[in-house]
Amino acid sequence: MSTWGWIYLLLLGIHVGMCLAWKPSGTVLYRSHVGEGCGIAMLERRGLLLLNLTPFGASFLCLLDGHLKAGEVRRLHQAVLGHTRMLRAACATLFTQLFLLVPLVFLLKIPAPLPWLVLAGLANLVLVWVSLWRAHRRLHPDRKAERLTLLFFSVVSPVDAVHAGDALLRKALEGFHPLALARVLCTEQAYLACAQRQLRQARFPFSEEDWIRLSRFVREEGGDPEVLTGPPQSRGGTRTFCPRCAQQYVLETGVCADCRGISLVKLISSPDGAGHAASRTADKGRDL
Repeated sequence: MSTWGWIYLLLLGIHVGMCLAWKPSGTVLYRSHVGEGCGIAMLERRGLLLLNLTPFGASFLCLLDGHLKAGEVRRLHQAVLGHTRMLRAACATLFTQLFLLVPLVFLLKIPAPLPWLVLAGLANLVLVWVSLWRAHRRLHPDRKAERLTLLFFSVVSPVDAVHAGDALLRKALEGFHPLALARVLCTEQAYLACAQRQLRQARFPFSEEDWIRLSRFVREEGGDPEVLTGPPQSRGGTRTFCPRCAQQYVLETGVCADCRGISLVKLISSPDGAGHAASRTADKGRDL
């Protein structure tokens, strides 16, 4: 392998390494992709996660004790998108240059002057730096230290520059509860699945503070917490279900295999009513 090949592999390794993130307890992964919508990954355990490798989307960890303000999420999201159009376009172009165009030129041995490739990459980097500075100054005019830090890492590392647009979106929205993010950024189906999961976790075992907080938000957004946490419709001969994760069992009695200490509850037999609605929501949630 040539020297340029090793340099490219090193750059690729740094890029993948910087897309890894440790998920602590009390956080949830938000992820979106262009053309695929978005989702809230309700991963309860701590662990190492791979975030978006490309700038065509966004992924970050949000807090389970974050703010439940859908209106504020909507305002900030629109502001970030409005002020980062040039930045996101420059980041996408830089990613294409670094990880698609340059390796294609060397692998296929396409005759292309190296100085022109370098100049094009540098010009795009400068565009990322300028766009990052302007967008951050418009969004957070009083956070000069944070702006300088972001710019410094983008100058030092082209990989950081590729994800500069993601960084601004993450810093704007990572302090919000995943339910508020799902309400604004995701489909109605994804929001209902997230709401059901969050409400069940607050109710079984019961946490009065979380239940009051979450149920109030769901009601304000036109939902019914009792319907979302109701028993699902029995399918395939199942007799009981876990009230926390909605997993169904053929057992008459017992405890959930995934949720420690949560006793199974009898399923309803009729397909109508609140249980049927909750069942549909549970099915949608498992597809996320």
